[in-house]
Amino acid sequence: MALGRYSDLLRARGFQALLWTQFLGALNDSVYKIVVTLLALTAATSNGGGSRELALVGAVFILPFFLFSGYAGHLADVHNKRTILIATKSLEIGSMLLAVWALYLRQFELMLLVLFLMALQSTLFSPAKYGVLPEMVADKDLSRANALIQMSTNLAIIVGTWIGGELLAVWRDRTWLIG
Repeated sequence: MALGRYSDLLRARGFQALLWTQFLGALNDSVYKIVVTLLALTAATSNGGGSRELALVGAVFILPFFLFSGYAGHLADVHNKRTILIATKSLEIGSMLLAVWALYLRQFELMLLVLFLMALQSTLFSPAKYGVLPEMVADKDLSRANALIQMSTNLAIIVGTWIGGELLAVWRDRTWLIG
């Protein structure tokens, strides 16, 4: 059996759209998470070194993955994956609109709520994303498709962490612009 090529897979319109959607979503999550983390770190050091806020950022981001991963897998099994992908991206857009407001107000609790919503969106998006791949690409391309999705996710996390720090350095007094 002849194997496909990465270049052919990258030219596949549906897969390319999913790849970009995944990359931009992970980038968005990483930028926002690092901004909130750095704001929490600043608050912790300026308020006498308390680390409560910083610990909350990590806990709030991980919590939806623990609580809702099984449910997300079930949803992807029993509902149309495309519908789930669109619905979860709508949740991401709504969360980011709330993020702009939270950053404008500089209200830490609201930022944490947005972080929770973003992690919930990622939790719900992921099983549908991986589940739709066999429907989008040929069996011979499935391993390469998974590899590209995973690589784009890791790259987005690295780039998002860097960009988030840079944006906060530039707009520390106008954090809503980061949104």
